[in-house]
Amino acid sequence: QVVAMGASSDGEDDIGASNALRLATQEVLAHIASDQTDVVLDVSSLPRMTYLALLTGILAKLIPDRSFVSGTPHPLAANGVSFQVLVAEDARLDGLIRAEDPSNELVQIPGFSGAFHAETVKDWPLVWFPILGENRVNQLTKVLTSSDVAASAEICPVVPHPSTNPRRADDLLVEYMDPLFRSRPTPTSNIVYVHESNPFEAYRQLLSAMRRYKQSLNVLGNCRLLVTPLGSKLITVGAGLACFEMKPSGIGDSHRIAVPLAEPRRYIASVGSLRASVPEVSALLLTGDAYS
Repeated sequence: QVVAMGASSDGEDDIGASNALRLATQEVLAHIASDQTDVVLDVSSLPRMTYLALLTGILAKLIPDRSFVSGTPHPLAANGVSFQVLVAEDARLDGLIRAEDPSNELVQIPGFSGAFHAETVKDWPLVWFPILGENRVNQLTKVLTSSDVAASAEICPVVPHPSTNPRRADDLLVEYMDPLFRSRPTPTSNIVYVHESNPFEAYRQLLSAMRRYKQSLNVLGNCRLLVTPLGSKLITVGAGLACFEMKPSGIGDSHRIAVPLAEPRRYIASVGSLRASVPEVSALLLTGDAYS
């Protein structure tokens, strides 16, 4: 089955990127039937917002209720349906690819836009977690200059550490020095370090940071959390798991979460870098009998 994203019928106006992503995700989810035992998502060559939408959408379909009651099967057991995510990643190659000409339209993952658009939460304190990756300053700036983020956000840059390149976190902080530190007083104590090659550890580290801010800001009543994924694939998958975990379960929750990103219109990489790439393949089991 082939799903075309962003396609419109003859005579119809083009649809926005967020709506195109929502419709395509719904079409993919419609093919996941109750009698299936295994679902495999290969994110290796997909755009990050596409696989984040599919990742969170599939998890929401397999785990409609995230609450756990002692004596009952764990929600991650998902009635025995195994959900695996495959990732072929070369972090060095990711650092050499340039993303250029970011779109003026911020793409939103389906189900994660309330913190960015709802008028009822505009006055809530805002915490932004940009996950930094090489050659993505223009994309970060598009989100940063949006009215909400520029005006009031507490910024917590997320960098990879430990990493195969021990200086990668330092190099990223230097690359993003102007938009994040020189143009605004972002405390270095706000920097969040996440594991480059262990998405479950990255998930725990980012989830812990979001929970701490939520608990601290509960004194003011409510808060908004934004996550912008600009890093490599495994960290992005971990961020997607953290966002799924933090997604409000009802309208009465005291927080909202959004995942805004300005997608680039083109990527630039040398042929030599692509041919020299030796990606590592990871297989992540997110649900199934292993969690019973």
